[in-house]
Amino acid sequence: MPLWNPQYVIPIFGMLMGNCISGASLTVNNLTTQILEGGQREIELYLSFGATGYESVSRLVRSSVKLGVTPLLNSLNVIGLVS
Repeated sequence: MPLWNPQYVIPIFGMLMGNCISGASLTVNNLTTQILEGGQREIELYLSFGATGYESVSRLVRSSVKLGVTPLLNSLNVIGLVS
């Protein structure tokens, strides 16, 4: 049996791609929501203290990525790719 049997690869690849797209959209949506709902003041505060652009948004980005990756990891557990 070949390693890349289409019978198994196509459904798993489809599940992974669908989950990656939903995770990316959750991340971007959460990040923009956080920035628009009060994150601007936090970013401006960090910038006024001399932080770089990345340092000023790093907390918001971390929490957004965490929110977006959680469903992806849960679905990978269901698929069986995470051991």
